[in-house]
Amino acid sequence: MKFEVVELGDTLYAKVKRKNGTDIGDVDIFARDVDTGKIYAIQCTIGTGRLIDKIDTFANVIEELRKRGHLVEPIIMVRDRAAESKRNVRRIKILDRDDIYRILKLIRERKISAAKRIIQDPVPI
Repeated sequence: MKFEVVELGDTLYAKVKRKNGTDIGDVDIFARDVDTGKIYAIQCTIGTGRLIDKIDTFANVIEELRKRGHLVEPIIMVRDRAAESKRNVRRIKILDRDDIYRILKLIRERKISAAKRIIQDPVPI
């Protein structure tokens, strides 16, 4: 499972702004899957307290990036459990503590493709 951190030209310091200069939000990590070339925009958060607001803000960031021609797949990584937020109307992929532990376990077991599927599988409707 190979990913590399990338920069997108118009996202200085990961801040995403509209053309008029209005700050929409930010992206913590842009990571490119070396095998597929797919770029993931990743937002990291600790808890689920304001996760619904973060999902909405991040969806707006992704929408703006896509308008600029950046075909990114959004992921929010949450340190806590966030099962109730995984089926969100904005269709943002949520990887919570359980998912991250499962990915790490699969990597330790050398089941790389299974670990990668957790990241790549589509968001449930």
